[in-house]
Amino acid sequence: MIPRILIKPFQEVLRRFNLDPTEVIHIGDSIISDVSGAQNAGIRAIWLNRLNKTKPEGITPDYICKDLFEVRECFEQFITRISKAVFVKIVVFKKIVLKMVK
Repeated sequence: MIPRILIKPFQEVLRRFNLDPTEVIHIGDSIISDVSGAQNAGIRAIWLNRLNKTKPEGITPDYICKDLFEVRECFEQFITRISKAVFVKIVVFKKIVLKMVK
């Protein structure tokens, strides 16, 4: 069970920006607070595992990336899988800017 405190920030962002969880993908380096917190709020999660940590049992990120180049590829896959009629807002809680990897 994920503590409510880890889910609340995600729910608050969804509420404040009037977002549906399907419109959001979260990137984080903490498998517990980032990945589990996001997923328990219904948000897809990318685990940025730069240190090649072992994935604990019971938590399955939607994507696992070792660097920002792989994160960029995940975003491209995410965007191509959705309907073109859907406007996707991507909320990133960390200071990751895709322009850095261009």
